[in-house]
Amino acid sequence: MNSLAKIILIFLLLADISSAQKINFNGKVIDIINNDGVSFATVFLSNDKDTIGICADIEGEFHFKNTEPGFYQIRIKSSGYENFVGKILVDTSLRLQVFKMKGNIIIDSVYIFSFNKLSALSDIEIKNMRLLLPGGFVSSKIYDSDTLFEKKYKIKFYSRDCIIYCGENEEEYNQQIFNYLDKKYGLRWREEVRKDVIGFIK
Repeated sequence: MNSLAKIILIFLLLADISSAQKINFNGKVIDIINNDGVSFATVFLSNDKDTIGICADIEGEFHFKNTEPGFYQIRIKSSGYENFVGKILVDTSLRLQVFKMKGNIIIDSVYIFSFNKLSALSDIEIKNMRLLLPGGFVSSKIYDSDTLFEKKYKIKFYSRDCIIYCGENEEEYNQQIFNYLDKKYGLRWREEVRKDVIGFIK
């Protein structure tokens, strides 16, 4: 039996704020071994107040409407896979964050949202900034030496796969991060940063 935690991705297709700051979002459950949608997977969101569950369609796509912002437990079930249990943050910046859990301990997290100006400003606010590197079928390698820059400037290099989401603008995201670094550290970070960062001009 396959491990859902290892081979299932959930990714954001579209999110928007509906009435009273509630959020609509669509996602898809994917088997990343063969890149196919997982047909009819069941997705549950639970918090202290409520549990809501929906069934993905034949393509693995699911749709949550009028969701209150906040943390939820997310559970995914599908025949032939082990159940996946984690936590998800749904917030009004139109970002989703899935936390992989081991017991009650967060062991990893995955951001699921479009990189753009709005999400950059949100990341700056919560001090969780990234500098996006070119992605594609073979993502940019992160080197051991990169950790020196990351620790000094409290930022992470991030290289993605070839999937582009709705509302995406990686250069716009990075430009907001550049502006933040300029204001906080002056121009010295520009001498030390990787030159393949998307949109970087010295």
